Amino acid sequence: MEKFWHEFDELFKEHGGVAARSGREVSYGTYHVRLDVLKQGFHALRTGTLVKLENDQVVPERRFKLASPWNMKQKYIRALVTDWVTRGLSTAYVHNQLSVWRQFCTWVNKPNLVPRTEEIIADPRYQHRCQVALRDKTWSGCGIDVAQKILEIAGTDPRVAMVFELMVMFSPRLKEASLLRPHQADQGVYLDINRGCKGGRERVHKITTLEERAVLERAKALVVDRTGCLVPKDKNFKQWQNRVYYVTRKHGISIKKVGTSTHGLRHEGLNRHYEEITGAKSPVRGGQQGEVSPETDRFARAQVAEVAGHGKRSVSAAYLGGVMRGKKKNAT
Repeated sequence: MEKFWHEFDELFKEHGGVAARSGREVSYGTYHVRLDVLKQGFHALRTGTLVKLENDQVVPERRFKLASPWNMKQKYIRALVTDWVTRGLSTAYVHNQLSVWRQFCTWVNKPNLVPRTEEIIADPRYQHRCQVALRDKTWSGCGIDVAQKILEIAGTDPRVAMVFELMVMFSPRLKEASLLRPHQADQGVYLDINRGCKGGRERVHKITTLEERAVLERAKALVVDRTGCLVPKDKNFKQWQNRVYYVTRKHGISIKKVGTSTHGLRHEGLNRHYEEITGAKSPVRGGQQGEVSPETDRFARAQVAEVAGHGKRSVSAAYLGGVMRGKKKNAT
């Protein structure tokens, strides 16, 4: 094996499976995203397959003599960013790529090698990734009768429908709901969500209503095996995920058709949670200025973030919309 890739493999074996902040093991998906981003980036740098804009023409970038991953320099990061922007790749893509490269640079003891986005990209479209919901992505907000639609889906595949019920009631991600072991996760007064969690963020969800209890009991009745989950034994998660998407499209649910997807059920649950706490609709669902006090709004957003499995209260804006600010009074 070439020396460069041998060193890279050693680095990745040591650091690639570890979360940036908590030091815990990352998910299968995160691990492989990191691996793909870094391998593709290094291959492009070393083979001269990057592009740049020169005199309004797209031209090849030069090939960089990068003998070791430990020799990472800021000029290589800038070349990668120039390539992404020249190709017109999305803001989300660029920010996700930079996140991985920032993490890599900490592995080679160069934590400040990747500049802030606004310092490295002049185009303002790329400087800020919008993480505030600007429209209602819940199923009900897109004109879907949630209960009726899940009942229809149950006629095609009861397990898919059950996953969707769990998403509405407890707000897990699709993977978390699918891999949930209902019998083991039921801890009486709370639901233990500990499988398939993004970033390894396990959490619990208090069971406080008869409706929540009823959904969980239906899930337990469907999964007879006490150690089983909603994914059938003859399918791996990828196959199951494809099945879920197929069934969803079959019943007319897609971004293209109705403006929402399976993830809209998570939005549904989290918005309902906000409304239960505040007694008012979230901003993205039509909540009005003054209906909720700033203190109550902050508390509700913190609770929503916790239920969602996020570490920061601000992430709740991706589901609820931005915090509404009152107009400043004129000085007298």
